[in-house]
Amino acid sequence: AQYNLAIMYKDGRGVTQSEEDTIRWLEKAAKKNHALALFMLAAILEKNGNKAEKILDYYRKSSKQPKDSEDALFALGQIYEKGQLKVTPN
Repeated sequence: AQYNLAIMYKDGRGVTQSEEDTIRWLEKAAKKNHALALFMLAAILEKNGNKAEKILDYYRKSSKQPKDSEDALFALGQIYEKGQLKVTPN
């Protein structure tokens, strides 16, 4: 339900579009290890230029979920391959 609320705020469906509210609801869903919420939160933070450690933490947590983790795995691969976010590949 929290992830769905985040999407509603992201898209402005039935509520006023708000990135702040989107992030707030994504964070609530992410605390419950919701893979898509973790992924979307990382993507928003990356777009906004937030701390690399936090972004990587969300992508990594998302990639470890048993369902809906493919996008996070791809994003991590891209970050490591391109050397983005000042990350050294292992």
